[in-house]
Amino acid sequence: MANMFPSYVSPALYNSLAATSQLPTTSASTTMSRTTQSILPARKSLVTRPPTRRKTVVKAADPPPDADDSDENFLDKVKKRKQYNREAAQLSRQRKKAYTNQLERQVDSLKGTLTCLRSKESMLGSENKVLRDQQRFFQQVVIAARLAESNETTQPKLEV
Repeated sequence: MANMFPSYVSPALYNSLAATSQLPTTSASTTMSRTTQSILPARKSLVTRPPTRRKTVVKAADPPPDADDSDENFLDKVKKRKQYNREAAQLSRQRKKAYTNQLERQVDSLKGTLTCLRSKESMLGSENKVLRDQQRFFQQVVIAARLAESNETTQPKLEV
């Protein structure tokens, strides 16, 4: 059965209605029946929307003012987080440097390949020119031979 609901009805809602047999059984027409209109969601919460991602920012909380141990724990946590961030940044820089070096090696390799291909192209271009010149020469030889043959057949032979 074709989906008779508008595009804003979520597939989950449609499937749940299909599972509970609350779908209209009328023929698929362009106008919605009263049954279909009563099944359609009235709230916007059932309308499908693309999920939104929110960035979560972790901020250091102020230590509670009444506990001295919590001050030390708080400072330890801050130190640990800073150390972790330093190490993570160092790893990130190392990965970036390795990736850059890999790309530089790839560029050098591709430059070598390009130089090789350009020299081959030059060699093949000169060979092509020589072959075209030979082809023109042999075409002229064939044309001259045909003209000579046609001249012999058109002129009567004189017998002495």
